Amino acid sequence: MSTQRENVTELIWESSTKTDADPGGRLSRPASGALVGLVLGAVYTLVASTIDAVLMRDVPIRLDWPAVWGAAALGGLSGAALGALTAWPEVGWKGVLAGAAGFVAWSFAKSYLKLQAAAFLFLPLFVPLMMMSLPLAGLLRWGAGRQVQLQAESGWARWRAQVLLLALVLAVGGFAGSWSQMPASAQAAVRTVHGASRLAERLARRTVTTGCGQGSVFGDLMAELDRLRLPDAAITQAQLYAIVNTMRLQDSTYKSSGSVHGCALFRGEHMAFFVEDVGRHNAVDTIAGWMGLQGEPMASAPDKVFYTTGRLTSEMVIKAAQMGVPIVVSRSGITQMGLQLARRLGLCAVGRALNRRFLCYSAPERLGLPVPPHGA
Repeated sequence: MSTQRENVTELIWESSTKTDADPGGRLSRPASGALVGLVLGAVYTLVASTIDAVLMRDVPIRLDWPAVWGAAALGGLSGAALGALTAWPEVGWKGVLAGAAGFVAWSFAKSYLKLQAAAFLFLPLFVPLMMMSLPLAGLLRWGAGRQVQLQAESGWARWRAQVLLLALVLAVGGFAGSWSQMPASAQAAVRTVHGASRLAERLARRTVTTGCGQGSVFGDLMAELDRLRLPDAAITQAQLYAIVNTMRLQDSTYKSSGSVHGCALFRGEHMAFFVEDVGRHNAVDTIAGWMGLQGEPMASAPDKVFYTTGRLTSEMVIKAAQMGVPIVVSRSGITQMGLQLARRLGLCAVGRALNRRFLCYSAPERLGLPVPPHGA
């Protein structure tokens, strides 16, 4: 029994390529290696190209089947070349090393076509990657030798062993290909986009906002804003003067270095939170985050007043309204679209607020001021 096993091992790993060919049409070991590599490469590529569509059935991922079959054919040819290279040397370990080196070299060649000169940065990883590829090359070498061995057998035992070899190659190729699926973060992004209702309809509607340049907000933004209901709150002019004075006395980075925006949230005339940032949008987003951390009491408070050192652009007005703030104060002015939105929402927009001077652009009744005639 021991002698028989030694003969099998010698046939699989060390058999000579000169005696592998058989006049009866049997495949040589390099040809057998090419056959095993062909199946392995094609299955791997096919599974890698379709695994996301199989696992994410709740998302209609469209497969370009001509491209999939083309990639599978290319993967099969590459696997055949690698299998032949691995099976060619007469000495088994030399074949395994040749196959591992060939696999890494092929990977580098593909990277070079995509990254050009940047691919050379990965050259120091050649040997470690080659070591990682040894199991693959060993499988190809063993599969080639096993295929040669099975050709010398006959009967039902041969075909059963042939089926088992094929099943093993298919299983390895399928398992390796399944690791090419999208990472969890990418799957979540795809599902999020797919889960958006009426996506095409909403993308057809676009609102160009004002600010530092122009931004685009997709979706029926105006309809969403019309559903907002701001608290029925008001402050006195004395409270407004107190807010402006508090901001004047506030110790800030702006006073020492400039180049930053400050935002504050007031409850009546009392400051609840103050933040500075290079970008006014970052500052107001920080205010919104802080409000969220305070829970329902802060979110539902009707006497909130938002102060900003930046202009009252449409984005600033929209964010204030979404936070449930009915009164916004700025030491700067207001843009045309910001004014239109403030009037539409019933939000009191106060600008040019310095010392005891200010301009009330909209909803003056929230400051106890008379409402101007319609159209004024």
